[in-house]
Amino acid sequence: MKQKFVILTLAGFLMFSCVSNKDSGGTNDIIIDSLTSKLFISDSILIHPIAMNVTDKEIVLVNFNSADTLINVFGLDGKPISSFLTKGNGPKEALWIPNIHYNSIDNSLYASDINKQCIFHITDYLSKVPKIEVIIPRKSESDSIILQGQIVRLANGKFVATNTTPEGMLAEFDYSGTFIETHIPFPDKSKIDERLADWANADLYYPDLKVSPDGKFAVVTYDTSDMKIFITVDENEIIYNIIEGSIPNDIYLSTIDSNLMQGFATKKTKIYNQDLSLSDQYAYQLYIGITKEEISETDFFKDTKHNGSNTVKVYDREGNHVKTIILDRWASALAVSPDDKYLYTLTESSEEGYTVLRYEL
Repeated sequence: MKQKFVILTLAGFLMFSCVSNKDSGGTNDIIIDSLTSKLFISDSILIHPIAMNVTDKEIVLVNFNSADTLINVFGLDGKPISSFLTKGNGPKEALWIPNIHYNSIDNSLYASDINKQCIFHITDYLSKVPKIEVIIPRKSESDSIILQGQIVRLANGKFVATNTTPEGMLAEFDYSGTFIETHIPFPDKSKIDERLADWANADLYYPDLKVSPDGKFAVVTYDTSDMKIFITVDENEIIYNIIEGSIPNDIYLSTIDSNLMQGFATKKTKIYNQDLSLSDQYAYQLYIGITKEEISETDFFKDTKHNGSNTVKVYDREGNHVKTIILDRWASALAVSPDDKYLYTLTESSEEGYTVLRYEL
């Protein structure tokens, strides 16, 4: 298989100072849209949602691993349809699902389990007994790969996963789960502190990987870095666009042994990413862009003790920032419909509990 690597720079187009109102007449300016939400699902029929995805006809919510059932499906009228994937150690049970992906090619769902280090391929998910196939990524003893639940299937049948070892930022598997190779070296640790151990440097990047419904487009964002990786599939060719951005800052170093240093975030460390969702054409990033200390002073954090944002940055498949959306409510997660008509957000408050909101784009 061929791979292409393209390195781009942000060069300021992510800066809010460069953003202007869409009515200003500047054709090269980033558009700002301010959107007003409508209640979609109230707390009374939710469990403990942490992530979601939207298909052509349903919205799929993933529950925190304290719930007995980890996935709930609702219709686009907001009414419950089905629940499945029981929590447990059984062969078709799950322990911790961080997110879920919709595949429009065969109308199925893919969910990866952090604890079990496997992928669930779920078909007939609207039936009383969905069909669940378990795919276990396989690697040799010499392969240094830690997947941590960020795995997606591309249109060419291959899986791409985020990797948190020094071998590379991404790992590629075939459909049977056999490891093929790693891609994209981690940024040079000397840009942060050359005393960092290689493993410690890799561990500073907290990835979020999402894929489009058609599987031809995937994006990786990072909590502590503003760099992004845009992945496109052209027949059997995978193309990686690396967009350089700010790397982890204000890292506290702690001694592992006499020669190695581990890095830890501090209250001055800047956090960039809250969540990410892809349609077939665009990537929607719930963007933070402030320090951990500043996050702790927001009203949303004071009320919920969770990170959140009301700013959504929209990128095309090449990684160009095309729009910024300002939401009327802060959110902890988001999902966009495959046709870019609706944006859904998961929010929370001490008064309302968990709530799913819908915005018309």
